[in-house]
Amino acid sequence: MTKLGKITGFLCIFASVQFLLVMLYLESILPGFDRAKNVISDLGVGSTALAFNFSIILTGVIVPLLAFLILKSSKKLLPFIALVLFGVAIMCVGVFPTNIGALHVTAAILTFALGPIICIGSFWYSKKPFSYLFVVLGLISILASTLYHFNITFGVGSGFLERIIVYPLLIWGIAFGMQIVIGKK
Repeated sequence: MTKLGKITGFLCIFASVQFLLVMLYLESILPGFDRAKNVISDLGVGSTALAFNFSIILTGVIVPLLAFLILKSSKKLLPFIALVLFGVAIMCVGVFPTNIGALHVTAAILTFALGPIICIGSFWYSKKPFSYLFVVLGLISILASTLYHFNITFGVGSGFLERIIVYPLLIWGIAFGMQIVIGKK
């Protein structure tokens, strides 16, 4: 594994882990916050706004860096473009918090659409059994996103359903990054 590959894998892991930990911490300290009812972006306003928005913007900045590093090693343009757009969408979720309205919603929709596609698309860049896991994680995220769009929550709440969109993407980021660090094929 090249030094560039190890850096790419580490950044992928770091982006996912730091966002996950910041999100879980902020959810636990915000009075009255209910993971089943509150959407993740509710952390982007009020007393938790600075930490949450910084964390998600940092994640969004790291993703295009990953895209450049992956492009340098793979020379494939489509994954590069998808990752750059995904990173910009993630960044915009933090730059335009939920109280901004339409810009936030647009960024969230792009994030929820591009993330699972990238996750599934990594099948072709991954070794087995990771490649199959990535497809399953992407499909779970797409299913949850579809249910969320149509407000079909099965009584668990929109906040919980949104986490079923996001958690598979974070798991993918950690696993994909680990695979890069260890070495793929």
